[in-house]
Amino acid sequence: MSSRYRPIAFEVERTMHPRASALGVADYVIRHAAPGQHVLDLGCGSGIVGGTILLHRPDLRVSFADKYEYALEETVQNLRRNGLEAHQVRLADMAQPQSGFDTIDLLVSNPPFQENAPDDPVRFFAPQESMGVPAGAPWWFFYDQILTHYNAGLFIFHTGRRCSGRLHALARGHGKRVKVKEKTVHHLLPANS
Repeated sequence: MSSRYRPIAFEVERTMHPRASALGVADYVIRHAAPGQHVLDLGCGSGIVGGTILLHRPDLRVSFADKYEYALEETVQNLRRNGLEAHQVRLADMAQPQSGFDTIDLLVSNPPFQENAPDDPVRFFAPQESMGVPAGAPWWFFYDQILTHYNAGLFIFHTGRRCSGRLHALARGHGKRVKVKEKTVHHLLPANS
C-alpha cells in the first residue's frame, strides 16, 4: 500500500520524481501523530512526503531540510502551490547534528534509492557522495548517520525490501525507535497529483 491519503499537487524540476510507495511514510504520520507534534522531513527533495502530511494534518508542525538549496526552493514552491506553509525550511544533511531544529517528535526520510542485489538491498539513484555517503560505504550508512546526529521520538524511514532488520538493529544500537516503511511498488506518482 502506498497511502490512503491524496498527495499534494507538485512539480518536480531538479529533484528526484517521488515513488508512490514513499507516501506510506506520510500515511503513517497522518494516522499516528499526536496533535501539535513536530515532524522533520529530512532530505525532503520536492517536499512531497512532508507536504502531504501537512495537507492532511495542519495541526502538526512540519519542517523540511535538504542539503541542496534547489530542493528547498522546489519544496517551498510545492507548498505554496497547495496553500501550505512549513514550520521551518533549512539547509541541513544527515551529518549535521540536529541542524538547529526544535525538538523533533517524528523524523521522516525517503532517500533516493532503488533495490539492488540480495546482498546489497539498496542502491541509490543519486550518487552516494551527493548524499554525504562515502564511496564504498554500506547501504545503511545513510540511516546510521541520521540516527547518530539527530534526536527524535520516532524515526520513520522509507527503504527497500529486506532492509527492515538492519535498520531496527541500528536503531537499537543507538537507543532509538524506528518504523520502517518498505518500498512495495515501483510506480512513479503522476505529476500535478
